[in-house]
Amino acid sequence: MAAAQDLVCYLYGSRDYQIEYKRQAKGGNEPIVFEKGEAVPRTLEQRLKASTPDENIPGNPLLFVDADYAGCKVTRRSTSGMVIMMNGGPITWSSRLQKITAQSSAESEIYAVCEAVKEAIHIKLLCEETGIRELNKPMAVYEDNAACIALGHSLKSSKSAKHYQVRLRFLQEHVRDGTIEFEKVDTKEQLADGFTKALPREPFESFRGRMLVRPAN
Repeated sequence: MAAAQDLVCYLYGSRDYQIEYKRQAKGGNEPIVFEKGEAVPRTLEQRLKASTPDENIPGNPLLFVDADYAGCKVTRRSTSGMVIMMNGGPITWSSRLQKITAQSSAESEIYAVCEAVKEAIHIKLLCEETGIRELNKPMAVYEDNAACIALGHSLKSSKSAKHYQVRLRFLQEHVRDGTIEFEKVDTKEQLADGFTKALPREPFESFRGRMLVRPAN
C-alpha cells in the first residue's frame, strides 16, 4: 500500500512533464539529401568501444534496448526494456517480462534485442518511405552487453546458444543485411535501463531528463 501511494504521489507531482520533439535548425523537418559513399567495415574492437549517442539528429531514430537478467524474484524471468528516440524525444517504448527464462545475461539481452528490432525495422521503413531518412542506412541499436554484440555479429562462438539459435539467426541476418548495426553504450547512457528495473534517484532523473521536459513556469 505504501508503494502504491508513493507511485500515485509521483504521478501527480510529475503530471506536467511532457515529450518534446525538435525540428532541424534550417528548413524544418525537410528531407535531407545524402550522397552515397563507400562504407568502411568496422572491427569488433571498434564496435565494442562505448560511444555517446546523439539523439538530436533530425530524422534519425535510435534504438536503446536492455534487459534485467533474472530480475523477477518469483519466476526468475528477465525484463526487456526498449525505447526509440527521434528528434529529441521518445516515439515508442516498452517494458515487458520475458516469456521464457533466460540462462545467461547475454541470452536475456538477445531476447530483448530480437523483440525490439521488429519495432525498429517498422520505424526505419516508415522513415525511409516518408523521405526523412537515408535509404538502406543501418539503424543504430545501442546495447551495453558486449557478449550480445559479439553474438549478433557472429563474432563469438554460439555453441552454447543452441536453444535460442532461431532468435540469434534472425538477429544476425539483419546485421548482415545492413538493416541494423550495434553501437556499444555505457550503462550510464543506456536509456532503456530505466524500463527494466527500479533505478536510484540520480540515474532515474538523468534518464527522465533526456526523454521528458518540464515547461518553465
